[in-house]
Amino acid sequence: MIYQIIELIAVHWVGDFVLQTHWMAQNKSKSNRALMAHVAVYTACLFVFGPFIFPTVPVTSAMTWIALNAGAHFVTDYLTSRWTSQLWKEQRMHEFFTIVGLDQLIHYATLLLSAYYLGMFK
Repeated sequence: MIYQIIELIAVHWVGDFVLQTHWMAQNKSKSNRALMAHVAVYTACLFVFGPFIFPTVPVTSAMTWIALNAGAHFVTDYLTSRWTSQLWKEQRMHEFFTIVGLDQLIHYATLLLSAYYLGMFK
């Protein structure tokens, strides 16, 4: 299970940071189109790598997990990106990074708890 958690965190990092373009990062706080593009790329990572992390999980559970995390990622980023955008403009750096950390905590909790409650960890 610990390896699955580490793999999940790595896939999250790729989808949330590595594959997020400059345009997505700069505009997701003010454009739902940019935010949806970011969430689509993130969700594609879960779709592609999820079967490697959870190879024995039924397709219905896996698709439920992906859909839950896609929706939760949109809502979380919708709120936190607007909040951090304002904090950045005001140069409130400690608060800015606190909210970036909260954003990540929410994403990790959502990924892990949804997988746990769907019985995906073996």
